[in-house]
Amino acid sequence: MKLNKNFFLFLVFISLIFPTISFGNTNIAYLDMDFIFKNSNFGKKIILNLTESNKKNIDELKNQEKELIKIEKELKGQKKLISKEEFNKKLSIHNSKIKEYKQNKEKLIKNFELKKNDEIKFFFKKIDPILKEYLKQNSITLLIDKKNVIVGVESLDITNNIKNLIDEKIK
Repeated sequence: MKLNKNFFLFLVFISLIFPTISFGNTNIAYLDMDFIFKNSNFGKKIILNLTESNKKNIDELKNQEKELIKIEKELKGQKKLISKEEFNKKLSIHNSKIKEYKQNKEKLIKNFELKKNDEIKFFFKKIDPILKEYLKQNSITLLIDKKNVIVGVESLDITNNIKNLIDEKIK
């Protein structure tokens, strides 16, 4: 009898020390965040704005580059027609314009990357409440990005549901 009582106490002690994990109550789902970003109306707007901004930057840089090439060709043509001092003066001005162009290019690239990162953060900040609400309504306790899933049952993929919900809630 004493052995049974000690065994019972041992089981109670173990069950108190180690919390029970119940995988049966854990509802898991996964979604493809890249797909949602690229295919939701909200994500498409962000991508379109970023693309237009990048195109504008590229066009600006190409125009500056064409102007620098034009000036360089003119300088080469004038090399034998003007004095060496005058040529060196113009060459120095041209080199400073090239340096300015490179700095402007670096600044545009840096600003674009910052803008892109801010827009992506804004996207995720905006969809976060929608995701949380969906999880709560569907009793899902764990949501995983599809790129981190090796193999999963297709029924656990909620990508299209979330995309449609985002399209519906964010106009």
